[in-house]
Amino acid sequence: MEYTLNRVWTLAALAALAAALALVLGFPMAAAGVAAGLPVGIVNYLMMFSVRRQMAAAGTGKADAGPLVQRSMMRLLLSATALLLASLLGPEFLIGALIGIVTEIFSYFKDAIQIFMALGRKE
Repeated sequence: MEYTLNRVWTLAALAALAAALALVLGFPMAAAGVAAGLPVGIVNYLMMFSVRRQMAAAGTGKADAGPLVQRSMMRLLLSATALLLASLLGPEFLIGALIGIVTEIFSYFKDAIQIFMALGRKE
């Protein structure tokens, strides 16, 4: 649970940084879009985290990828719906919402940096 909470805080920090940058650059609707897209990004992350945890607990792997594919499709539908709704408020809001939704992907850079730093210490 601690990993999940840390990831959610990372997502929130990245979204806050993106929204602040949008505000500084003069795009208030993009900042609002980031704030609106962040909950979708968090839900997307939690959906995938929970299905991977369930698969690990059940001992299933590639042979039973059905639940993983179902969750991926649910994520796609949720994200597409959110972006469709965001498009109703204009392109600036849409781009902000997209950034809010993909903060999950940006958060993996933090993991990659930590792995590289750990590898550097071993040498």
